[in-house]
Amino acid sequence: MAFKPSGKRRLLDGILSALALLIASAVGYFLLTLNSGKPVEASATHWSALEDRPHNNQCLATRFRQPASVRLEPLAPAGTFQSPVGVTPLPDSNTVFFVLQQNGEVWRLESKRTDRESAESEFTVERWVDLKERFNIVFRPQGCHECGLYSLAFHPEFQQNGYLYFSFTEGGDGDAPLFSHLVRLRSDDGGKTLVRTDNGELWYESLYQLKQPTHIHNNGKADFGPDGYLYVNMGDGGVSANAQDVTNPYGSILRLTDTGQPAPGNVIAQNGGAAEVYAHGLRNSWNWSFDRKTGALWAGDVGGNRFEELNRIENGGNYGWPCVEGYEPRSDCPVPDNHSEPVWDYGRAQGRSVTGGFVYRGEALPELNGVFIFGDFGSGVIWGLERDADGQLQQRSLLHSGDPIVSFAEDDDGELYVVEYNKGTVSRLLPAEPADDRIPIPERLSDTGCMDPDDLTRPAPGLIGYDLKEPFWSDGASKERYMSLPEHTRVSIADNGKLVFPVGAILVKQFRLKDELIETRLLLNQGQTGWIGYSYEWNKDGSEALLLDAAADIEKLGQRWHYPSTAECAQCHTAAAGHTLGPGVRQMDIDAPDASAQRESSDKSLNQLDHLWSIDVLDRPVAEAMRVPAMPSSRDTSATLEQRARAFLDSNCANCHLPEGTSQSSMDWRFSTPMALTNACGKTPTQTTMGVDGARLIAPGDAERSILWRRIAYQDVYRMPPLGSHRVDRESADLVAQWINSLDGCYTLAGPVTANFSVQNQASGDYLGDRRGRPVLSAQATTLWRVEDGEEHYRLRRADDARAKSEATHYLHAERPRLQVSEIRTTWWSAEWELEPVGEAFRIRNRWKNDHYLQAPANSGLNSVNQSPANQSPVLGPLDQSGDRALWRFEPVQPLEPGEKNAASDSLQ
Repeated sequence: MAFKPSGKRRLLDGILSALALLIASAVGYFLLTLNSGKPVEASATHWSALEDRPHNNQCLATRFRQPASVRLEPLAPAGTFQSPVGVTPLPDSNTVFFVLQQNGEVWRLESKRTDRESAESEFTVERWVDLKERFNIVFRPQGCHECGLYSLAFHPEFQQNGYLYFSFTEGGDGDAPLFSHLVRLRSDDGGKTLVRTDNGELWYESLYQLKQPTHIHNNGKADFGPDGYLYVNMGDGGVSANAQDVTNPYGSILRLTDTGQPAPGNVIAQNGGAAEVYAHGLRNSWNWSFDRKTGALWAGDVGGNRFEELNRIENGGNYGWPCVEGYEPRSDCPVPDNHSEPVWDYGRAQGRSVTGGFVYRGEALPELNGVFIFGDFGSGVIWGLERDADGQLQQRSLLHSGDPIVSFAEDDDGELYVVEYNKGTVSRLLPAEPADDRIPIPERLSDTGCMDPDDLTRPAPGLIGYDLKEPFWSDGASKERYMSLPEHTRVSIADNGKLVFPVGAILVKQFRLKDELIETRLLLNQGQTGWIGYSYEWNKDGSEALLLDAAADIEKLGQRWHYPSTAECAQCHTAAAGHTLGPGVRQMDIDAPDASAQRESSDKSLNQLDHLWSIDVLDRPVAEAMRVPAMPSSRDTSATLEQRARAFLDSNCANCHLPEGTSQSSMDWRFSTPMALTNACGKTPTQTTMGVDGARLIAPGDAERSILWRRIAYQDVYRMPPLGSHRVDRESADLVAQWINSLDGCYTLAGPVTANFSVQNQASGDYLGDRRGRPVLSAQATTLWRVEDGEEHYRLRRADDARAKSEATHYLHAERPRLQVSEIRTTWWSAEWELEPVGEAFRIRNRWKNDHYLQAPANSGLNSVNQSPANQSPVLGPLDQSGDRALWRFEPVQPLEPGEKNAASDSLQ
C-alpha cells in the first residue's frame, strides 16, 4: 500500500491487523454460499441458480410473536405527518391533540369518538398553523437536521389567558446564524385559532433567545412545572465544555417565569451562575417530564460515545457532562466534586439516543403504575425503568416499535402517547393484545423452521441463497445469506433500488470464523412492529445454536466476537437504510463467472437479479437504468480507486450516513451520491477532531488530517461503525487512505471549488453576465462566476467583481421581481441554486421559487441579429416543454489573482 500509518499506536494496530488479515486469508477470506433447492449447474459465485422457487411454510416471521407488554394504537394512519417531533394534548381535553412537525407546521388532531375505550377511533386532521409564515424556521435532513420546531406548551391558566409557548430554532441555513427561540402566542377561542395582528400576521412575544455555536444539541422541550414556572432545556450547542460553565445557559435546564424572566430561587444564580439556569452538566436532554404524583423532574440525557442517562433533576444540580458519561469518568475534564450521578444509564447494546418519557400514572396499564416509561430514538425500543422484587432498579423492554421514538406525551388522565418519527404517526400506549396463534421466538435454532432438520448447519429447503458484492465488515468472518419468503408473495424493488420484502419474510445470515460456524442471525419482518433481529450462538460441536437474550462478547477461536442484542440490531436496520441494509440492486447485480461473454443471452441463471426474477422472487425485472452506476467490490482492482473506496463506504457507512439517517453528521456515503454532494470534502468536523490540528472530514491529499479515515482506522471510542466489531478492517482502512491521498481538491458539481467559471446557455450559446447589477446574456464570456459550495444548494458569486468599491461581494439572486446581481443577506434562499445534472450541462433551479429555473428567453441566441447583450436578460420561470433553454454549461477558467479583473468585464460596467 502506498499509504503507511505513522506513530507507535498505528504501527501496533497495523501489525496486529496485518496478522489477523494473514490468518483470515489463510482460511479463505471469500466464501461459497450454500444454497437450497436444486442447482441447475455448479457455480463459483456465492449464489447458485435454482430450477424453481422452493416452497416455504415453516420459516416465517408471522409464526412468532415478540415479547411485549404494551402495544401502540395509532391515532392517525402512518405517514399522516412528516418528521413529527412532538404531540401536546389540549388542556382539559383528551380528544384534541396538536402534532408538531420539525419543519414548523402544527396539525390539529381531533377525535370524533364519544367512548374513550372504543377500539375504533375517528380523527380529523387539519393544519393548524405553519410557524414559518412568521419565523425563519429551517429544517434540512441534509444539513441543519437537528434544527426546527421542538415543542408546544400551554399556560397553566390557558383557559383564562389563552397563552401558549413554542420552542424552536431560527436560521442555521447556509451562513445564517442559528438561534434558539422561545416565543409566546395566544388563542382567544380555546385553541381553535391563534390571535393575529391587524395586518393578519401572527401575534407573538419573544421571551428568550440564544445564539447557538453549531447546528446540534440546541433547545428542546418547554413545559410548565408544578410550581407554575416555565422550564426549557438547552443542549451544549455541540461544544461539550459549555455544559460545565454555569455562566452560560448551554447544557442546562432553564427555569423562567411565564414572561421569560429568570424565575426566583434558582440555586445556581445564587452562586454566581446565569440567573435562568436551574441545573447544568447536561449534553442534550431529550426529553423530560414531571411526575404528576411526586413532582419529581425526570430527564433523559443523550450520551456521547458510550452511555445514555436517566436523571432526576434537582435545583442547582450538576450532572457531570462532559467530565462524566453515565457513571463513567471521561478524559475531557476532572470529575466535578458536586456532580449528581444518574438514576440509570445504559450502553450501546440497548440504544444510542435516549428519549425521556413519563412516570406512568394512568389506568390503562395498571401493572406499570409508577414505572418510568422511556424510549430510544436509535433502537426504537420502549423501555420501563422499574424496581424488581428485591427493590433494585431494572430496565425492562416493553415493546420493539420498529421506528425511532422521538417523544412521549401525557393527557389529563395520565395516559401516554408515543410519537414515531419515520412512520409519521402518534399512538396511544395500551396493553399488549394476546397472540395465541403465534409462538414465542424459539430458544433453539432447530425449532425455528429455518434450518435443515437433517443438518442444522444448512438452511431449510425453503430458503433461497443470495450474495452481495460488498459485504459489511464483520471482523474477518465469512458469511452466508438466505431469504425466506411466505408462499404467494414477492419481493418488490423500491425506486432507490432497495429490495422490499413482504411481511412474514425472514433473512438468515450465518457467520464463520476459520470455517467454524459461530453465529446465526435471523431478521424477521413482523408487520406493524417492522424488522426485529435475533442472535443464536452455536455450540462447539455444531449440533445446536441457542438464542441470546442480550448482547454478549465471547472469545471465539482466539478473538473476541460480538453477538448483538435485538435493540442493537434495530440501530442499524432502520427505515432510512431500507431495514435489510444489504439487499438491493447495486449490491446484488452479480454475474456468474462466465456471464460476461454471454450477457445478451436469455439464460436468466447468468445474473443473480435476473435469476430471482425468473423464479418468481422479484415482482418485476430489474431495468438496466437501475443498475447504473454499477458498484464494484472494494477488492476489485480493475475498478478505480474512488469506486472501490466508495463501495466500502456504501456498505459500511451509508446505513447511517444518508438523508434522514441516524447520524448527527450530514454526510451522505451512498455509492450513487456524487462526491460533490457527500458533504465531506473540506468540511470541519462537528463531533470531534480527535486531537488533530486542521482536521477535516476529508482533507484532500492528507489522510492523517481526515477524520473519516481515522474513525475507520482506529479501534477506540470514536471508531466507526460504532457497533458490532472489535477489529479494524485494515485493508479497507488503507484503501480509504490511498483514495484520500490521491484527491487533488474539493469539487462542486460544476468543478473545483477554487475555480472561476464561464456560464454558457446550451441552447442559445449566450454567456451569463452582469451589467450594473442586472444579469444579462452576452455573446462572449464577459463575467466569471464562482460556485460557492453548499450542502444541497450553491450560490453563484461574481468572481471578477470589478464594480465592487469595497469588500462587498455580489451574487445572482431572485429576491426582487427581476433577477439581480448584488449583495445579499445570508438568510436569502433566493440566492441559493440547485444544479441538476443533465448530461454535461445543468439546470439551475432557484431554492426560493422552487419550480423556477434560470433560462434564456425565447428570442435569445447568437443568431438574434437585432438583440444586443445589453437588451437580453435571462429569465426565471417554470420549464417549457423541452427544457432546452434551461441548460447551462460551466467551463472552468484559470482563477484570477487577487485584485485582477477579467479582461472583458469592463465592457459591461
